[in-house]
Amino acid sequence: MFTTEVSSLSVQSWVAWVKKMPEELKVVIRNCPESVMSQLLLVHDFAPANLTVESVMFPYFCSS
Repeated sequence: MFTTEVSSLSVQSWVAWVKKMPEELKVVIRNCPESVMSQLLLVHDFAPANLTVESVMFPYFCSS
C-alpha cells in the first residue's frame, strides 16, 4: 500500500514526534513514499538532522 497524501494533522504530529527523539538516535527511512518525500523537502523541521532517507518509492508506469 502506498501513501498518496499527507494531511496537515499528520505533518504536525510527525514534527512533534521527531522533536522528542534523542539526537543520538539514528533514523533511517526505506521505501519512502513520494508524498512523504515532498513533505521532507517542503516542511521545516519535518526531518531531524539524524534522519536519513535510504530509498524512495516513486510511481512508475510502463506502457509496453
